[in-house]
Amino acid sequence: MSAFQLFLASLENDGGQKESQRYTTNVTPSSASKASKSVRLSNAPQNLKHEVVTPPIGANISREFVLATPKKPKSSNAANKKIGGSVLGSSFTLFKHQAMDLEWLLAREKAGQRGSILAHEMGLGKTVTSIALIKTTLQETKAADLKKSPEVRFKTSGPVKAPPRRPKTTLVVVPSVSLREQWMREIGKFGDGLTAKVHDGHMNALMDTDVIITTHQRIERRMSKDPVFLARWSRVILDESHRIVGLGAWYKACMALQKLQGLCLTGTPFVNKLSDIQPQLRFLDITNERGPAAESTAFAVRGKCGYFSKVSAHAVADLLGDCARYRRKEDVIQLPNLEIKTVHVRQTQGEKMIHDWARSSIRDFDFGWLRARQACDHPLLLMGVLGQIIEEQGLDADVTSGAVDMYGRGLGPDPEVLPLNLQPFARLFGHAYVSSKIRAVIDIITGVPEGQKVLVFCCFRDTMDLLEVQMKKLKIDVGQFHGELSTKQRMEVLDSFADNVRMKVLLMSINAGGVGLNITVANHVILVNPWWNSCKEVQAISRCHRFGQDKTVFVYNVITQDSVETDVIKCQEEKKDIIEYVLDLIALPPIL
Repeated sequence: MSAFQLFLASLENDGGQKESQRYTTNVTPSSASKASKSVRLSNAPQNLKHEVVTPPIGANISREFVLATPKKPKSSNAANKKIGGSVLGSSFTLFKHQAMDLEWLLAREKAGQRGSILAHEMGLGKTVTSIALIKTTLQETKAADLKKSPEVRFKTSGPVKAPPRRPKTTLVVVPSVSLREQWMREIGKFGDGLTAKVHDGHMNALMDTDVIITTHQRIERRMSKDPVFLARWSRVILDESHRIVGLGAWYKACMALQKLQGLCLTGTPFVNKLSDIQPQLRFLDITNERGPAAESTAFAVRGKCGYFSKVSAHAVADLLGDCARYRRKEDVIQLPNLEIKTVHVRQTQGEKMIHDWARSSIRDFDFGWLRARQACDHPLLLMGVLGQIIEEQGLDADVTSGAVDMYGRGLGPDPEVLPLNLQPFARLFGHAYVSSKIRAVIDIITGVPEGQKVLVFCCFRDTMDLLEVQMKKLKIDVGQFHGELSTKQRMEVLDSFADNVRMKVLLMSINAGGVGLNITVANHVILVNPWWNSCKEVQAISRCHRFGQDKTVFVYNVITQDSVETDVIKCQEEKKDIIEYVLDLIALPPIL
């Protein structure tokens, strides 16, 4: 009889055997314990098989039993390596590219590298790969601890003093509460025994959990007080890590986190320029033979008009070659087709005059561009700034004195407060007026086949409200998702959109809903406004063109002709060219 069996037999009389079985984990795949389910994941090192049993503590005796049984790995080539044990649950297997990424991440961490970047396009399962990494390293850490002390240890009184151990907890930092809740759901679905908590500000809970999830806003706002800065983390994962830009409060908060390992997850490693990657490299403490990668001269070489040159692009690609992995969706999985259409909108004479007036009447160049972009949606969006425009023109008028309808909604400013050439178009500033762009978006929505759903991304909240008014007139069920909603309200909106067959349209703020979410229930995406960089739009489209989508995805870019929006598109293209050039250099080969 083994030492383990003798020990259990000694406890049988006082019920200890039954109690001790509750603490048995990862014994065999056939065990009734959920935690012991087994799965094999390709292209990753084999884990140790081990048992941890903690008998109940009696009235006068404190005992700890630890038994480690290393399992010898089978000889095989790297391509056939599997991971044993409860990594992601017996019913789930990683895709080939995820298993390859997991093996790469494990190898880098074991080699002492401080950090890595997973920069695959959106929808390739970076979150699930990260969960597999957490699960695997926790199992290996437990196995290593057991291997150091395989003998049975008894102590007749007082607590057992364990040797210092490597911190086990992973901190995940996400940009929004919506993405925080999505991480919680994914861990619940794929974690198979991982414990996860939303950070509530209490220090005691931090190190007793496998995964702690918090948001940018929380740690940035409470940087000097939050206990996350006192803890030493096994790993810190920054989801949507491209949001670390500049040297502001958010960047400083990330740099203040104490960690053994770092992992950056992003679908758009570069947003506006190649130097966008520098803060991520600093956070990960990436170095090469010449020193810190973030301080490389590659980021100082510029071409014409201040943009990065191709020489610089090659240097940046070389820097990322070892520490980052980038895959394109079409090189990995077979997704339904993606059809992108541009819908050109021609403004009426009055709309065009208001647009030009807004752009030229404000002395601040950037502010003028913003107001002209708003005018492309609807003149009503200018109501809040009419006072400033009129003041800068030297006029003296009360812009709040305008006609209202029976519901108290403004029908437009008093014509007398507008320049003479715009006074005939005062009614265009009211809720009752349907602008050319609003009409174009409604036409697209009404043309979507019955049973298919639509995501509508807007840059301005007022535009969302105007669209909702028009859709309700047409008896179209619609919801809104934006930054002013509470966490509970956001989840309710997403659940309703997914489950309610009658809800056809979800209006989303591109900043609140354009990142991280999985909304494959929709297969139509309308981009009401172009953004300054194409990455934001790619992120939005990827909410539904990703794993789980089974329909062709249609994207509609709604662009106002001969307006500031055409200039925004040109700006997009200038940024996109050099970024695409670098991504081509670092993209991994297809594995289909």
